[in-house]
Amino acid sequence: MLKNVLVPLDGSKLAEVVLEPMASLLAKTGGTLTLVHAVTPGRQFLLNARALVQRERRHSADYLARLAERLGDQGPGIQERVVEG
Repeated sequence: MLKNVLVPLDGSKLAEVVLEPMASLLAKTGGTLTLVHAVTPGRQFLLNARALVQRERRHSADYLARLAERLGDQGPGIQERVVEG
């Protein structure tokens, strides 16, 4: 039985293909779908790093919230996580 499935996302449609089938499966098992998007520091983060990281975290959180809302009617518990690294 699946209890928690972690799905790493990069913003591409290809990465999102798994979401609806997995949400459907987890709705049957009562599991949780955890959506993860990583904010990766790059060279542009050297200046004003804190503001850029915060902006990227907001962008990632909005992206995951939209996906969670889209999947919400399929039944599984959905968690959203934005990580740095």
